[in-house]
Amino acid sequence: KTIQITRLFNTILGAKNANTPAPKVDPPVVNLDYRKLMVAPGDSISITAHIVSIAPQCSWTKDGTLLQSDNSKISVTDSDSQSILVISKFTTSDEGSYTIKCQNVAGASSSTIQLITLAPTD
Repeated sequence: KTIQITRLFNTILGAKNANTPAPKVDPPVVNLDYRKLMVAPGDSISITAHIVSIAPQCSWTKDGTLLQSDNSKISVTDSDSQSILVISKFTTSDEGSYTIKCQNVAGASSSTIQLITLAPTD
């Protein structure tokens, strides 16, 4: 199993010799810009998680339930250094705690943001 992990990281990092030891891998670090946001009904919101990790696997949950991109209401876009959650046409049913969890062979990390509906002004 160690050899397979070493080869995986060597492939990711472009090592020429498969027997070269893989670099030390740290658990992911996940940061969100905010801990709580108020969102006006009908607005779209984009939440960017900044990720420092080698080969992370990331997922978003809302109040503990795994989110899936559905292309109309919710979309998730991942890259090497960030994961972006977009919620279109925010409603009160979208309120809640949104958590991103990233993990790799060294461990896991998560960060949570609370979304609250902004009350309309008269």
